[in-house]
Amino acid sequence: MDLTERIRSSDRPTSGSRPRRVVLVIAHLGIGGAQRVAANLAAHWVESGHDLTVVMTADQRDDFYQLPPSVTRLTLRDPKQKRMSPIYRVWRWIVNAGLAPLEPRPSSPAWFFVVALTLFRRGYRLVTYPIRLLFSNRMRRATLAVCVRYRLLGGSGYRYAGVLRFWFWRTRALRKLLRELHPDVVISMLGATNIMTVCASVGLSYRTVISKRNDPSKQRLKSPWQELRPVIYPMADVVSANSTGALESMRAFCPEEKLCYTPNPLVFGDRVDDGARTNSMLFLGRLVHQKAPDVLIEAFARFTRAIPGWRLDIAGDGPMAEALQARVQQLGVDADVVFHGLVHDPIPLLRACRIFVLPSRFEGTPNALLEAMAHRLACIVSDASPGPLQLIVDGVTGRVVQTDRVDSLAEALGQLAGNSSLQRSLGEAAFQRVQEFSLDRVSKVWDHILFPDELTQVVSASHV
Repeated sequence: MDLTERIRSSDRPTSGSRPRRVVLVIAHLGIGGAQRVAANLAAHWVESGHDLTVVMTADQRDDFYQLPPSVTRLTLRDPKQKRMSPIYRVWRWIVNAGLAPLEPRPSSPAWFFVVALTLFRRGYRLVTYPIRLLFSNRMRRATLAVCVRYRLLGGSGYRYAGVLRFWFWRTRALRKLLRELHPDVVISMLGATNIMTVCASVGLSYRTVISKRNDPSKQRLKSPWQELRPVIYPMADVVSANSTGALESMRAFCPEEKLCYTPNPLVFGDRVDDGARTNSMLFLGRLVHQKAPDVLIEAFARFTRAIPGWRLDIAGDGPMAEALQARVQQLGVDADVVFHGLVHDPIPLLRACRIFVLPSRFEGTPNALLEAMAHRLACIVSDASPGPLQLIVDGVTGRVVQTDRVDSLAEALGQLAGNSSLQRSLGEAAFQRVQEFSLDRVSKVWDHILFPDELTQVVSASHV
């Protein structure tokens, strides 16, 4: 009996367990599926009485997902940003002493002093450029990637973790912060953040859980994170993923006993009257190459020539936005395609549309797909990754099309658009399929991964 089955076999609540100090490490709380999972789980852990601290490794001003008020929110800061250059220190002392105005005139002695300092600074930077280039972050990353790729420091991940802490300030700052927080458990999400968290946690006495939210066989990280992944991931206490396909990919370098399936939590909405829906299709996701919105637009243009009267709603933002809008105009379907941009609340769109389309080139287990299934939409996905195929069985809970095939996607759109009863049957089957992803069930899986001592009590009680 695996972990999920053992949890399901017991209905005993865990709310009576002692509060824990939990630290969640994530790059930021901007738009993204992992960020949504983090926000939902954060609300659950706070409600369970745990002391939660969220540490962000990137400085992003605006949060797309909000944390509960009681959560402590910290952001790693570059220590070099706090330092003033020696030239600025001298000039500030001169201004504060009243020896020169804040904005000196070109004819004043202070102006000539500023010019001299500027020229000296530029000359100094020019002379020291080769040395700075040698020790730049780019050169450090490249050097570390070569060392890991050819195992120049041996096969032990601890040596590379030490190099990462020595060379990169984020890992060093994270380790210092974790020592101050004294957590019971640390959980991190996403590739590079997972590696930094494991390296920062080496030798510290708490449980480290990392979470992979995409398919590692399809998603390639930047150097040196791609090279470090198979070396550093096995050093974590638990390596989790939101799809069995991702777990299969990580079995090549992670011990079997450390791998664990952690599905995305899902919050269900009210049932929607079919008569309230319009003849519209929905794409919900970032406008990036991974999600293949370009393939969808080409397929929709073919579809709408044969079956007019349908609209395509594109909710999301990203680097492909302008190119996609230009392509829509070239195809002459700009009147039938609506770009909504970044949507903070997609529920009105999910309740108004009939068909959900996600023709991604690779995926983990996308939250947008889960939400569409929970709102009883007829869903179309590609066969690129195993994550969506765990949810969508072709002709049963949705439609599966070939990856990067415009003709295959256009045919599926036409089949669903022309058959309202098929839309309803697939939508109802999809709704039944995602019942196991309810926040109540999924939070128990996460709780027992983070707090395994409580799992023993729950499993023992289930056999009484």
